[in-house]
Amino acid sequence: MELNEAIYIVSYKLGLKNGQAALDDELLNAEIVHKAIEDKAASSEQKIDLKAYMTATKMLKSHRTQVFADTNKVFLDKNLKCDDVQATASGLQYKILVHGGGATPSLADTITVNYQGKLIDGTVFESSIARGSSATFSVRKVIQGWKEGLQLMQVGAKYQFFIPQELAYGDRGYDSKIPPFATLIFEVELLSIE
Repeated sequence: MELNEAIYIVSYKLGLKNGQAALDDELLNAEIVHKAIEDKAASSEQKIDLKAYMTATKMLKSHRTQVFADTNKVFLDKNLKCDDVQATASGLQYKILVHGGGATPSLADTITVNYQGKLIDGTVFESSIARGSSATFSVRKVIQGWKEGLQLMQVGAKYQFFIPQELAYGDRGYDSKIPPFATLIFEVELLSIE
């Protein structure tokens, strides 16, 4: 099966089931979605083989994931060219927003922070700021990008971390909020070391 055929099959089938949601999906073919909606309204819908639909769905999911991964890589490559962005050997990118003056945490420490996490499209997936309370946790128990980034900071500092998927949740993603291969952008203020 070719990718164009997979796009046709999934666009048509989802158009029959979920017209508006399918129209909002940039990957699907809007013309075919409209045709499916019209066919459904006229009771003249095409029959799509379930096995072909399942194969096409897997193919599109794989394609969508690859496009997302590529988009995130392009973002990081472009971001690294910004004058105020620095990078570590592992690929963690960071920007110093406010310099601190206190101690620097180690892996053995527990820290208190205010933070906000978002995807490269600006979607906020987690925020202690929005909850209205700081967060306290062990440096050892956070994702690799945070472990590394926190150890660059001093108490009182505020950094922005650009964490590539290899230092975050990789090809698994996390929950329904963080897709596989997602670059995570965190603004982190280090309040204290416990």
